Amino acid sequence: MKRTATRQIGLSGSFFLDDLDGCMDEAKYKAGSYRARAFSLLEIVIVLAIIAIVSAIAVPRFASASARYRANSAALRIVADMKLARARAYSTSASVEVWFDAIDHTVSIPTMTSFDDSNAIYVTALGAEPYHAELVDANFAGNAKVIFDIYGQPNADGMVVLKVGQARVTIVVDKATGEIAIR
Repeated sequence: MKRTATRQIGLSGSFFLDDLDGCMDEAKYKAGSYRARAFSLLEIVIVLAIIAIVSAIAVPRFASASARYRANSAALRIVADMKLARARAYSTSASVEVWFDAIDHTVSIPTMTSFDDSNAIYVTALGAEPYHAELVDANFAGNAKVIFDIYGQPNADGMVVLKVGQARVTIVVDKATGEIAIR
């Protein structure tokens, strides 16, 4: 079926398009049977209320997930630092110490130089970006340091506890196996 549109002049002299569906004519327009398509204030308020409820549920979950992610990232960094010290001890046939400072929230390897500055010692600042982690405790037979011997074995069993927000992560070092694991 061929659709045609004709132009009609209304009573006021304005033009209306009239197609086969009769979608618009001046009489229906003046009678008010045509409505502008828009959202009412009530509909907008309901949508905003739904958005507010969903946001109230999602924001705390996002913060919790972000804290867990930062805690796990900091734990992975400490494990990498300890494995670096272990490899360094084994390759140089010299013992290497890893120090944990719960006040400054840092991990340092005094016998290694920083990768960024050859005049500084190797330090990982856990309290700074991107981790924002708190070093709660580090205990290796009563010391806040672990020493890897010339074979890359730790001198004691021990653990390091990190906290970011409500997320806590524990890193465990096993003297017998030399394993460093996140729990």
